[in-house]
Amino acid sequence: MKKRRLSQQDVLNYLEDYPGASETEIQLDVWNYNRSTSWMSNKKYAEVLRRALRKGVIKRLKVKIKDGSDKATYRYCLASQSFDVIFKQIRK
Repeated sequence: MKKRRLSQQDVLNYLEDYPGASETEIQLDVWNYNRSTSWMSNKKYAEVLRRALRKGVIKRLKVKIKDGSDKATYRYCLASQSFDVIFKQIRK
């Protein structure tokens, strides 16, 4: 059985339905890859996101996890969507 290649289009399709997803959520839902429990490298999965960012088809926003905390996560959406969409999705 031939393995399916990682595709930016998979990410775009996912973000169309789930704007405001984090990198971990994208990797889990699109490719079924969990970097916390996998022995495989994160490089090829992260590179797909980096290429899409460089092309300008997606964008990301750094969002604090809690008020008063230094921890933050990146949230991704399509370049055609506004960041308001991200905040609406996060609050749900």
